Amino acid sequence: MIFRDVVPWAPEVPPILDEMLEVMQLVPGEGPKHFEIVGSEEMGSFPLTPGDDLVIVQSDQTQAFYDAYAANQVRFLRFVQNGGTIFWEACDLGWHDGSIDLAGIVLPGAVTLHARDTWYNFVSLPGAPLVEGLPDLLYGQFASHECIQNLPDGATVYAVDDAGCPTLVEFGYGDGWVIMTTQPLEWNFYNNWSCGQVMPHVVAYVLGLPLVHDFGDIVKPEERGRPAGSGGATGLTSGMR
Repeated sequence: MIFRDVVPWAPEVPPILDEMLEVMQLVPGEGPKHFEIVGSEEMGSFPLTPGDDLVIVQSDQTQAFYDAYAANQVRFLRFVQNGGTIFWEACDLGWHDGSIDLAGIVLPGAVTLHARDTWYNFVSLPGAPLVEGLPDLLYGQFASHECIQNLPDGATVYAVDDAGCPTLVEFGYGDGWVIMTTQPLEWNFYNNWSCGQVMPHVVAYVLGLPLVHDFGDIVKPEERGRPAGSGGATGLTSGMR
């Protein structure tokens, strides 16, 4: 279940996640091997089944979306506590102006976010399945919007910003499982920055699927010839305008 009201960084960026899932042979609809788009108006009523469902909260949502999540956050916390899986794209303060902190959202494990834009992230656990094959240096405009603080004991940190603060993590919560990132994955993937390479890795990881697909056609057409690790471009960034 993909929870969003708007496509992250639209209209510049198309629905990257939807396209990626379809390449992985998931299709819109109900049941196994399907995905559904769920808006904030359904947060209080949409059925969630721990052990069966994967919840994805996409980045760069409106303030109304985050406010609605805050009003229903107990449902989501209980879903994870009881064995559910959630992939929290906790990269806010983007083009749609929403703030997780302003909404008063309590993230799983009571982790907190500290706003800090940076153009460089680093893989902190080379060789781990989620990040295997990624370059050690991850560049993006921005590479991450916040760092994740107050992680629970035993949390796995896959990437950090240039101050050493976590930006891509995994940890248990109750009987469930949380993957969280503050990287603008869709923006950087579409623009072919190296930090965007994290996106197919983490999507395949949370789905339990091998990363065997070519997602080249999803990259912004005029950027397909640019090395994904290149930097120095100017223009729009994923941050607040």
